[in-house]
Amino acid sequence: MNASRAPIQGFPRTPTLVAVANAVEIANTSANAVMSYTPTGNVLIRATVSLTVTTATTTVTLSASWTDPNGGAQTYTWENVASVPIGVRLELPIVVAAQASQQVSVNVTAGTANQVYVTGALERLM
Repeated sequence: MNASRAPIQGFPRTPTLVAVANAVEIANTSANAVMSYTPTGNVLIRATVSLTVTTATTTVTLSASWTDPNGGAQTYTWENVASVPIGVRLELPIVVAAQASQQVSVNVTAGTANQVYVTGALERLM
Protein backbone atom coordinates (compact mmCIF):
# COMPACT_ATOMS: atom_id res chain seq x y z
CA MET A 1 0.00 0.00 0.00
CA ASN A 2 1.34 3.43 -0.95
CA ALA A 3 1.06 5.79 2.02
CA SER A 4 1.69 8.93 -0.05
CA ARG A 5 -1.58 9.00 -1.99
CA ALA A 6 -2.75 12.19 -3.66
CA PRO A 7 -6.02 13.72 -2.39
CA ILE A 8 -9.15 12.99 -4.37
CA GLN A 9 -9.65 15.69 -7.00
CA GLY A 10 -12.02 18.39 -5.75
CA PHE A 11 -11.27 17.73 -2.07
CA PRO A 12 -9.05 20.27 -0.30
CA ARG A 13 -6.24 18.86 1.83
CA THR A 14 -7.56 20.69 4.90
CA PRO A 15 -10.99 22.08 5.79
CA THR A 16 -11.62 25.76 5.12
CA LEU A 17 -12.85 27.83 8.05
CA VAL A 18 -15.91 29.82 6.89
CA ALA A 19 -17.42 31.13 10.15
CA VAL A 20 -16.27 31.45 13.77
CA ALA A 21 -17.95 32.27 17.06
CA ASN A 22 -15.46 33.16 19.80
CA ALA A 23 -17.20 33.38 23.17
CA VAL A 24 -20.24 35.13 21.67
CA GLU A 25 -22.43 36.34 24.52
CA ILE A 26 -26.15 35.65 24.18
CA ALA A 27 -27.45 39.00 25.42
CA ASN A 28 -31.19 38.30 25.14
CA THR A 29 -33.72 35.47 25.35
CA SER A 30 -34.58 35.42 21.63
CA ALA A 31 -33.10 33.15 18.94
CA ASN A 32 -29.62 34.34 17.94
CA ALA A 33 -27.72 33.26 14.83
CA VAL A 34 -24.18 32.96 16.19
CA MET A 35 -22.58 31.60 13.00
CA SER A 36 -23.73 31.53 9.40
CA TYR A 37 -22.36 30.83 5.94
CA THR A 38 -23.88 30.82 2.46
CA PRO A 39 -21.97 28.49 0.11
CA THR A 40 -21.57 29.33 -3.57
CA GLY A 41 -21.81 25.65 -4.55
CA ASN A 42 -23.09 22.43 -2.99
CA VAL A 43 -20.66 21.58 -0.17
CA LEU A 44 -20.15 19.57 3.00
CA ILE A 45 -20.08 21.67 6.17
CA ARG A 46 -18.87 20.61 9.63
CA ALA A 47 -20.36 22.51 12.59
CA THR A 48 -18.56 22.36 15.93
CA VAL A 49 -20.01 24.14 18.96
CA SER A 50 -19.51 24.50 22.71
CA LEU A 51 -21.50 26.41 25.31
CA THR A 52 -20.29 28.12 28.47
CA VAL A 53 -22.85 28.96 31.15
CA THR A 54 -21.93 31.39 33.92
CA THR A 55 -23.73 32.49 37.12
CA ALA A 56 -26.54 29.87 37.31
CA THR A 57 -28.20 26.98 35.49
CA THR A 58 -30.32 28.18 32.57
CA THR A 59 -32.24 26.69 29.68
CA VAL A 60 -30.63 26.60 26.24
CA THR A 61 -31.82 25.70 22.77
CA LEU A 62 -28.97 25.10 20.32
CA SER A 63 -29.68 24.14 16.71
CA ALA A 64 -28.32 24.22 13.18
CA SER A 65 -30.38 24.87 10.06
CA TRP A 66 -29.49 24.37 6.40
CA THR A 67 -30.90 23.23 3.06
CA ASP A 68 -29.81 19.78 1.88
CA PRO A 69 -29.45 19.57 -1.93
CA ASN A 70 -31.59 16.40 -1.98
CA GLY A 71 -33.64 16.62 1.21
CA GLY A 72 -34.70 20.28 1.40
CA ALA A 73 -34.81 22.39 4.57
CA GLN A 74 -33.28 20.66 7.62
CA THR A 75 -32.77 21.37 11.32
CA TYR A 76 -30.59 19.55 13.83
CA THR A 77 -31.08 20.29 17.53
CA TRP A 78 -28.27 19.63 19.98
CA GLU A 79 -30.17 21.06 22.97
CA ASN A 80 -33.93 21.65 23.11
CA VAL A 81 -34.82 23.92 26.04
CA ALA A 82 -32.28 21.89 28.01
CA SER A 83 -31.36 22.80 31.55
CA VAL A 84 -27.62 23.52 31.31
CA PRO A 85 -25.59 23.94 34.51
CA ILE A 86 -22.68 26.30 35.08
CA GLY A 87 -19.62 25.23 33.10
CA VAL A 88 -18.61 24.26 29.59
CA ARG A 89 -20.67 21.86 27.51
CA LEU A 90 -19.04 20.40 24.41
CA GLU A 91 -21.43 19.33 21.66
CA LEU A 92 -20.73 16.61 19.11
CA PRO A 93 -19.82 18.02 15.70
CA ILE A 94 -22.18 17.43 12.78
CA VAL A 95 -21.46 17.22 9.05
CA VAL A 96 -24.19 18.29 6.63
CA ALA A 97 -24.62 18.55 2.88
CA ALA A 98 -25.44 22.19 2.17
CA GLN A 99 -27.08 23.53 -0.98
CA ALA A 100 -25.56 26.37 -3.00
CA SER A 101 -26.90 29.87 -2.21
CA GLN A 102 -28.76 28.64 0.91
CA GLN A 103 -27.59 29.77 4.35
CA VAL A 104 -26.21 27.36 6.96
CA SER A 105 -26.65 28.75 10.46
CA VAL A 106 -26.14 27.85 14.11
CA ASN A 107 -28.76 29.35 16.40
CA VAL A 108 -28.91 29.74 20.19
CA THR A 109 -31.70 30.76 22.53
CA ALA A 110 -30.88 31.26 26.22
CA GLY A 111 -33.39 31.22 29.06
CA THR A 112 -31.43 33.95 30.85
CA ALA A 113 -29.70 36.83 29.08
CA ASN A 114 -25.98 37.53 29.47
CA GLN A 115 -24.88 34.20 30.95
CA VAL A 116 -24.48 31.90 27.93
CA TYR A 117 -21.44 32.14 25.65
CA VAL A 118 -21.02 30.22 22.40
CA THR A 119 -17.75 29.18 20.78
CA GLY A 120 -17.59 27.25 17.55
CA ALA A 121 -16.74 27.01 13.88
CA LEU A 122 -18.26 26.19 10.52
CA GLU A 123 -15.79 24.49 8.17
CA ARG A 124 -16.18 23.73 4.46
CA LEU A 125 -14.97 20.18 3.88
CA MET A 126 -15.39 20.13 0.10
